[in-house]
Amino acid sequence: VVEGLYFGADMEHASELVTRGLCSIDDFRFFYKYSSWAPGQLEDELDREVWFPAACSPNWVFPPTSSAAIHTRTLSERWRHILRSLGGRYAAASERARLIDEHRKGQSVESWCEAIRSGQVEKGA
Repeated sequence: VVEGLYFGADMEHASELVTRGLCSIDDFRFFYKYSSWAPGQLEDELDREVWFPAACSPNWVFPPTSSAAIHTRTLSERWRHILRSLGGRYAAASERARLIDEHRKGQSVESWCEAIRSGQVEKGA
């Protein structure tokens, strides 16, 4: 995908690297499942700003130890950290998400995105 971040995995090889002390178990993240779209669906979702496309960084998947404890304790915190790093309106969206999360304890990222789509939260402000 980008330097230091790869698609696909060989679990046996990863296990061998950890066993031999060449890597730490924390050097790996394995994600299961996938998303797919009907023809034109992804383009429509991009137009509606359901997705925020951005250049990827391995630090978004494997945060540096110093920032991991502070910024990425939960998936919601990681998501907000990534948005902040994009700057501009994305940073503003991150702050709005944080305020919403504080106001509505337990609010998920998915429900926040739905609030933006439905107009309950102004986007781009």
